[in-house]
Formats: sequence, C-alpha cells, structure tokens
Amino acid sequence: MLAAVNVESPDAVRERLDTLRRELASDRFRSRLPSVRALRERPFRFAEDHDSTRDDVLRVLEAAVFKADLCFASTEAQTNGLISHRLLLHTLALKAKVRARAGDVALVVGAKAVIGQGDLDEVSESITSSRVFRARPKLAAVAVAAADPAEPCLAVADYVVGVVRAAMACGTGAMDEGAVRRARDRFAGFALRFRSVTDVARGVSYRGTAFAREIHRLVLRN
Repeated sequence: MLAAVNVESPDAVRERLDTLRRELASDRFRSRLPSVRALRERPFRFAEDHDSTRDDVLRVLEAAVFKADLCFASTEAQTNGLISHRLLLHTLALKAKVRARAGDVALVVGAKAVIGQGDLDEVSESITSSRVFRARPKLAAVAVAAADPAEPCLAVADYVVGVVRAAMACGTGAMDEGAVRRARDRFAGFALRFRSVTDVARGVSYRGTAFAREIHRLVLRN
C-alpha cells in the first residue's frame, strides 16, 4: 500500500512534527518506552510508534491541510508478482501529474529500501510516455526522487497508510472491540482527506467519500 499526499504549508507541518518528536524523546517518563527513545534517531513511523505516540502525531495531522491518493493491492497479488511497488507508484504519480495540469511535479518517495533509484527513473519515463500524458501536451515534466529518510513530512503518508490498514483490518474479526473503536475513530479523522483510493489488483477505484463508506461496512462486519 502506497499513499501520495499533497500537503499545504509543508514547512509548518515539518516544524510541528519535528518539535513533537524532540519533546517526546526528551520526556523523562515517556522516553522509558523503547519506541519513544528511538525517536531520537528516526522520524515517526506508524508501525513502530507506541499507541500514545500515534495519538499525538494524529492530532498534528488532523490540524494540517492535506489531500491523499492511495493505491493498494492484496499481499497475495504482490507475492505472486502480479503487482509491484513500481506499478503502485506509477499509478499514484500519474494521478498527481494529471491533477496538477500544468507545471512540473516533483514526487518525493520515502520507500527507498523498497524502490531503488532505477525504479524511480523508470516510473518518471513511463509516465512521460503514457497515453494520458501524450494526450495532454500542456503537461510538463514529472520527477520522482527518493527523500532523505529523516524527512519529517514522510510521516504524513506513512500515517495515512497505517490508519487505512488498521481500518481495513476491522472486517477480519481478528481485532478486539477496543482496537476496532480506535481504528474506526482514527480513520474518521482522515475520511474526507482522500481524493481517490485505487485497488490496483481488482481494478476498482473509489473517489471522495465512497472509500469511507466501504470502510464503514468493514467495521460493521466485525
């Protein structure tokens, strides 16, 4: 699962996240937790952060202005080689490019360990040669590059993915009532931030609140 996030005033969001990270890492009580101490060396990551840390980060993100596009495929499809991270990234990058209409677009990717620079270059080339791109000659260049791993704003996309994954797990029956409630409430804070969500393996795309309604049905199944 990959998310592309367009953040307004990224410098302000970057400053708030960096301030929060320093405050938590220096807190004499909360820094007793290994995951909080680790914040001295790394940015926020949903999968590794303590649940109380997630709440702090989500409060910062709820105050931020951003829109997100999301692409995902089942683990089975990725394992069988049917869907690659490169294809997911291509789908997201093309959406961002077409939406921008004019002017250059620079996509900054945080998954450097999964997607190498060669893959990023191929994604840029594949977008430029795509049918959608050729049909719109006014579209300018698109560049895809790897971000500094310490970039605080990477947490925005990372948390979007983490929140959605948790919400989608609500329908599996593997979560207790408290976990389902937390996942539901956290997703509710992001529900109106999605421009599009694409299930690449199934070829299904949700727009606007349609994905939120689908998540709501998953929650009700549990």
